[in-house]
Amino acid sequence: MPDLSFRPRFKFHSELSLEELSERLMKYAKTAPLDNIRMKKVRDHFTLEITEKYKHFWSPHMDVNMEHDQEEGKALVRCMIGPTPAVWTMFMFFYGFFGFLAFVGLTLGLSQWTLKKDM
Repeated sequence: MPDLSFRPRFKFHSELSLEELSERLMKYAKTAPLDNIRMKKVRDHFTLEITEKYKHFWSPHMDVNMEHDQEEGKALVRCMIGPTPAVWTMFMFFYGFFGFLAFVGLTLGLSQWTLKKDM
């Protein structure tokens, strides 16, 4: 049975150089007939997102990071597909909020318990 993953990750080596890989990705992004995908580039890091017209809160987001692997002597390409960073921020906000509520509730309950008052 395949391993179920919420944010699948892929890693592979390429015989092409980092410059050739970047050039091919940018060339494909310009010539592809897709109007629903937008690509951003910062050095050797690419981000593929759904355009605003088709985007909703749970739309996927793909990060492609390219670096030179010293051991293999080849380009290493890492890809991660998952929800947008806004979704992760929302989860962390809720975890923090409910953690804070639990802390306040436990502190209040323990103080009332030590004073032998009704909780």
